[in-house]
Amino acid sequence: MDSIVYPEGKVVGLRTLSSVLSLVATTAISYCFAQRAYKVDFFSRRGLSSINVTKWLLLLLFLDSWAFVFLSGVLVNGVGLSLNNTTCSMGILACIIFYCVSKLLTYLFLLEKVYIVWPNKGTRWSSKAYRVGFVALLGFVVVLIVM
Repeated sequence: MDSIVYPEGKVVGLRTLSSVLSLVATTAISYCFAQRAYKVDFFSRRGLSSINVTKWLLLLLFLDSWAFVFLSGVLVNGVGLSLNNTTCSMGILACIIFYCVSKLLTYLFLLEKVYIVWPNKGTRWSSKAYRVGFVALLGFVVVLIVM
């Protein structure tokens, strides 16, 4: 019995399309990560401390996106989401978690941009705009914790 449910008569084409899209998306995200991580020394303390917050957030966003596409490809094309309730629940939970983490990282990135362009005379926490934006981000953290 086939573990993935596709419309009648289109099984091979849709399965192939799903696999190709998963591989292309994984490759594209890997390329974007490599372009951002070029010339970054991840194996020394000095190299890691020289990366600014914006670049860290972008790298984490690329890693989160890559992990989502990879896991989705494995679940859909490898295991099959209609195999049993556990795999279906795992797919749903993975989508929600990766979505929330992606939004959290995106909003942190945008909050960092606000801090950069907003006139301030001190640290991030001394900026009123940064504090208000950070409090708004706590909603996503609550959703992640509740799950």
